[in-house]
Amino acid sequence: MSTQDEQVVEGFAGPGGWSHGLRLAGFRGRARGVELNERACATARAAGHERVHGDVAQVDPRLFGPADGVVLSPPCPGLSVAGSRKGLEDRPAIRNRMTAFAAGEVAPAVAWADPRSPLSAEPLRWVRALAPRWVALEQVRAALPLWEHAADLLTQLGYRVWCGVLAAENYGVPQTRRRAVLIARCDGLPVERPRVTSPAPVSMADALGWGGAVLVSNYGTGGDPKRRGRRPMTAPAFTVTGRCCRNKWEWPDGSRRPLTLAEAGQLQGFPTDYPWRGDVTARQQQIGDAMPPPLAAAVVAPLLARVAVPVPAAA
Repeated sequence: MSTQDEQVVEGFAGPGGWSHGLRLAGFRGRARGVELNERACATARAAGHERVHGDVAQVDPRLFGPADGVVLSPPCPGLSVAGSRKGLEDRPAIRNRMTAFAAGEVAPAVAWADPRSPLSAEPLRWVRALAPRWVALEQVRAALPLWEHAADLLTQLGYRVWCGVLAAENYGVPQTRRRAVLIARCDGLPVERPRVTSPAPVSMADALGWGGAVLVSNYGTGGDPKRRGRRPMTAPAFTVTGRCCRNKWEWPDGSRRPLTLAEAGQLQGFPTDYPWRGDVTARQQQIGDAMPPPLAAAVVAPLLARVAVPVPAAA
């Protein structure tokens, strides 16, 4: 599906969600990730993924070229319902910054409501500098208006683009998770919504290999902290977050225990033995922040292909 001499550059690369997804999709070239969090770098390296410890917003993308593909998942707490949401105030300024980067210009200084907001514009700086054959971007659902603006800018740069919201449970991830995704390519091939790979969602029991319990959420329902969400193991899990181990298993006899780190990783689509590094807090955050590898694989698989992939005939 891909050649040995191709290179993919990952910004905000984290512990290896996209990296592992590339492997699942058949990529056998070089994937180089840039990541600021040292513990996430350590996890990725332990899993066999290449990492450069650095700030995506400060380094020169040209140092990592040439690149066949570019993948970026900017930090999103400022936009997430589980975060501060201050980043929503910054969306007009983020769009202006994207426009400047797409034109090859220096973006003006801004007083940001959330200091992480300008990171959402970085994909345009990296694409402009590296001119990759294909691009894949991911953030929380609230970032969709930003990706729609990025789609317009990439179209002006000669890319064919699709963007929208994907449900992770439709792509082999045993949890309900909605993510705004943008994919683009400039090699003349069509760009379409990634094909669903799991028409029937994968359950927690399927992923973990056992059942009989209920998962009790760490978050309250409808804003009431006393009304914890509950899901049987025959269903996908709640969205895995950076506080995932505060969720608890509960059995019919009333016994309970917390979700383990290994289980949280599996519910995010990672292998059971994935080598998470750092203390418990650091590992939870890495798991919650990561792109689920099965979803990453479904997104990049058609982009890796250099010929059109035929659509299966209807049964």
